[in-house]
Amino acid sequence: MGEKEPPVQVIPPASYGAAVTPPLPAPPLPVPPLPVSSLPASQLTASQCQTSSRAVAAMARSYPDGLRVGWHSHRRGQLLCCASGYMSAQTMEGSFILPAGHGLVIAPDLPHCVGAHGQVEMRTLYIEPDAVAPELWGPTRVVRVSDLMGALLQALTEAPATDAETTEAGQARYHHLSALVLDELAVAPEMPFCLPWPRDKRLQRLCETLTNEPGHTGGLDDWAQLIGMSRRSLTRHCRDELNMSFLEWRRRMRLARVLKAQADGQPMEQIAREIGYRSPSALRSALRQTLSEVQI
Repeated sequence: MGEKEPPVQVIPPASYGAAVTPPLPAPPLPVPPLPVSSLPASQLTASQCQTSSRAVAAMARSYPDGLRVGWHSHRRGQLLCCASGYMSAQTMEGSFILPAGHGLVIAPDLPHCVGAHGQVEMRTLYIEPDAVAPELWGPTRVVRVSDLMGALLQALTEAPATDAETTEAGQARYHHLSALVLDELAVAPEMPFCLPWPRDKRLQRLCETLTNEPGHTGGLDDWAQLIGMSRRSLTRHCRDELNMSFLEWRRRMRLARVLKAQADGQPMEQIAREIGYRSPSALRSALRQTLSEVQI
């Protein structure tokens, strides 16, 4: 039996950073009516990409604002790229920020869900697990998509869907492009756009509070008191469970909120007030201390 397409729903996405819920089985969808041979690579479905004779199969989609692809997984590994707009994703590890010009590396068979905010252009590669070094399928991570990688993704999605549909020279070109995009992926820099979710119930409560109230202005002592911890204990738990300071976690959470609000068309003055800053310039300055890659 082939892989089933994940359900696609246009609903208001859940708050970024909310507790990750377990994946649910996807209901079966009708078999696509068109044979693979009649489609360009960009119009292949995720299921068709899993059975491609090519080690790297490409797909492209335009997503409307509010679209959410429910929990699902793929036999192949995936590079999920946001060409324009803003996307978010979740795994059981946590949440991920995907601004334009960035991609998410997802290991084979890893359950995940995806949301689109604003009008989104998505490009993705489905990669045979043994086509790359095993260490590439490490922890889920966001990488920067270079200009070269972006051009390679575009070229792969514009190619015919199968080798049988192109000339011998076209086949050689596709395989050269595939090899080069994998080389680019192997050296793509990891970006600090992961928002891990803690296991400790007290930290979960704190993260939920700040996710719901991103403009909260309390300091470490206030937050520690809120969940019945000492300042030292809170700092240690954050390092152990989040692999970062709580201030860094809050900065990333706020960035996600800013990007989503921008995609929703909110003015920067309003966004800054909701996040807890006096002005847009103060907000930009605070976020760009560590997140200078993103245009805000």
